[in-house]
Amino acid sequence: YAFETVQSSFLKKHKQDMMVVTQTGSSVTHDIAQRRSVTGNEIWSGRTLQEMVAYTYGESYALPNVLLATGTNFIEHGTDSSLPDYCFGEKVTNPGIWPLSLDGTKGVTKIDAELIRQVRLLRNESIDPHSRFTKLYSKNSLLNRWMGMRGTPLRKLENQDLITKLMMYPDSEKFPLKKYGLSSSPSAALVREKFPRMEVDPLEAQAALAFLLLKFRVSVTATIGPRLDLVIHGDEETIKQSLKGGAGSPKSIPAGSIINTPIAFDFCHQAHRGTQAFMWDRILTTADRLIDLLKSEEYENGESFWDRTMIYIATDFGRSRKRPSGAIEFGSSHNLNNGFLILSPLVNGNKVLGGVDPDTAMTYGWDLQTGAPDKGRHAEEKEIFAGILQALGVDTSPAKLPDVRAMRKKV
Repeated sequence: YAFETVQSSFLKKHKQDMMVVTQTGSSVTHDIAQRRSVTGNEIWSGRTLQEMVAYTYGESYALPNVLLATGTNFIEHGTDSSLPDYCFGEKVTNPGIWPLSLDGTKGVTKIDAELIRQVRLLRNESIDPHSRFTKLYSKNSLLNRWMGMRGTPLRKLENQDLITKLMMYPDSEKFPLKKYGLSSSPSAALVREKFPRMEVDPLEAQAALAFLLLKFRVSVTATIGPRLDLVIHGDEETIKQSLKGGAGSPKSIPAGSIINTPIAFDFCHQAHRGTQAFMWDRILTTADRLIDLLKSEEYENGESFWDRTMIYIATDFGRSRKRPSGAIEFGSSHNLNNGFLILSPLVNGNKVLGGVDPDTAMTYGWDLQTGAPDKGRHAEEKEIFAGILQALGVDTSPAKLPDVRAMRKKV
């Protein structure tokens, strides 16, 4: 499969907001390592980065924490049930049609909205509280959370007309919005221009919705990520013929038709160099367009949304560094030795914290205060977790997390 990537253009454009931090993790099991990348190895009672950002900034938002990625432990809830309900993430599996779920009456023909309001009031105040089921399970936290969501949180959602603001698609035969009294978001054309393949590329759809969630101040944190299944798009007949091969031509996939590799980055087990180049190009291209959108929108007083944003490209672990002699392509395995790319005006940009040993290709650590390379230590999950939150202005003193001054721009 032929493709071309030019990652240097991203580096030139965004280097002042780019920081790479080295780290040695504690697990090479996908589910465990993914979770530790967002909980700092459970350092703060199992709270996730997303939950702490939502806790700090999201109380007045309709859906502070939205989880758009699928199939990974980067999006699982933390284990600290003492946090307010609004901190826990809302999972979204289909960004394109999810906005339809944010209103109970709009988009439904021949329905009396006032009648629905009265029915809800009857259910919430007269029927449910006196039912045998409710009385039997009155102390169940999950039931109480569910019933609580049907009150003020539901009204907050519907009053903001999110079914319109977050609708990315135009009226069409496939999406007959006008037929059901609906319309596109005021920013739908803007995100479709930046993410033209969002109907076929799940990552583009996630990024488009993430931007709308931030722009319309619905959320303070959104998690996106590539899916784990193979995504191919193109002329169906051409793809079929290429896969068959014949007449001296080997079986192949037409250039430009692969959108996502099987099992995403973990396809490195079969083809390390090609997978790394393809998937990093996919991630950086998406990030570049999302950053452009955030820079184009004013938050307040001349400050853009990007000025207040961080993109943390979380990974579960690193890869082995051995290449068979003379091999152009080869497979790689899991390795604890790792690093992360963080993009933000809030971090110490244009820097690598730590370094790479040229003899082994393994990373080494750095001083938490100065950022100076330190071959005698390795950064831990809890330190990256603390550094990210501190750069975002989250108070980490209640958890007594280490002060990671080297990662943030402000004192």
